[in-house]
Amino acid sequence: MENLIDNKVALTAFERITRLGEKTDTGYQFQGVSAWQDYDGYTCFLGYNDVTMTLMFHGKYDIEYSTSDSLKQFMKKINLICAD
Repeated sequence: MENLIDNKVALTAFERITRLGEKTDTGYQFQGVSAWQDYDGYTCFLGYNDVTMTLMFHGKYDIEYSTSDSLKQFMKKINLICAD
């Protein structure tokens, strides 16, 4: 997969969402973006609308989305969270 998002940006967004966001039953939510992790903490997830980004060990990631427009909105939202 082409590197659409810098892994450092995604991890920074995850950290800010979990630090500044509201705790939910499944994780955290901040500015409309959800963040959660699996039971051992090695796999983290970011979700916004119909986009889910899976951050895996060794800097790998996967992004599931339905349209390129929704992916662009997700990327914009992640970058805004990191810019704060």
